[in-house]
Amino acid sequence: MMYLVNVTIIWFMFLLLYLLAFKDQKQFAFNRFYLLLSLVAGFVIPQLPFPNFFPAEVNRELYTSLWNQPPGELGIQNEQEAFYQDKYAFDFSFILWLFYIAGVMVVSYKLIREVVWIQKLKKSARRLDVSGRYVYATRKEHAPFSYFNRIYISDKDSWNQRQLEMILEHERAHILQKHWVDNVMVSLLGTLFWFHPLVWLYKKHIRINHEYQADEAAASGRIHEYGTLLLLPFSWMYRYHISNSFNSSPIKNRINMLTKVTSTKRFLKLTALIPLFAGSVVMAAQQGNEERVRKGNVITFRGNSFEWDPGVLKAKRPDWKQLNGIPANMS
Repeated sequence: MMYLVNVTIIWFMFLLLYLLAFKDQKQFAFNRFYLLLSLVAGFVIPQLPFPNFFPAEVNRELYTSLWNQPPGELGIQNEQEAFYQDKYAFDFSFILWLFYIAGVMVVSYKLIREVVWIQKLKKSARRLDVSGRYVYATRKEHAPFSYFNRIYISDKDSWNQRQLEMILEHERAHILQKHWVDNVMVSLLGTLFWFHPLVWLYKKHIRINHEYQADEAAASGRIHEYGTLLLLPFSWMYRYHISNSFNSSPIKNRINMLTKVTSTKRFLKLTALIPLFAGSVVMAAQQGNEERVRKGNVITFRGNSFEWDPGVLKAKRPDWKQLNGIPANMS
């Protein structure tokens, strides 16, 4: 649980910096790298073996008094009480696991249904070879989209030759930049972490950035003409979440990005990554502070280490192995 909290905090910090500093900058390749790397970093950083810079204080007098108490005052339940408590206790963790598995199954079903639908489109479509790329002309109404190395367009839409060239150039940009890799990655994460809003927020911004990158490639030398194309009323009935769709990002934002000039301030904003990363590392170092780790005769708890001698305890407690009738093993 503590691991998930740390992952969430790190994701939140990286996303906050992205929204404040980079989202509106015309640096799409960097933004793609930043979003994917920070998404992975959220999983990795909490597992790194950093030292605990701020160990929590432990009341050593309390631990000493516990060791010196008579066995009958330690509050250890007998075997029968423990049995009935375990038998009739309401297991909330089991209910939560059922709820989680149900969510995974629902999201997986939607993802599989989408893949099956695209395969059905492919079987009923006319395959065209355009500039070395397979283009499938379907009989359904949908936005143009790319799926892995294939492009899908609808026969229901009517474009002139120039418009079709720009649309295909846009989808080819998705293929050449291998945006499908990102889509598969965030779709799998969205399935496993369906309950986590930050995963869906990452997915949203990764996909929007994909469209910015493809627009930049397709609009090269013809920004006004391409911007006019984005405003045309195409058939936008169905959007595919595992693919890159021509209309999957707000049109107004895409047109604004076409005319935006790269800011020279971005290098100064990049320096904000340094304290952000340092803060993430410090937080990750705190993971596991509540865990009691025993190695031999040394117990580590909240950054503090306690070493004890079983022989001394035996001398103080001749009845240690029979606490309230429950056998106890010191080894």
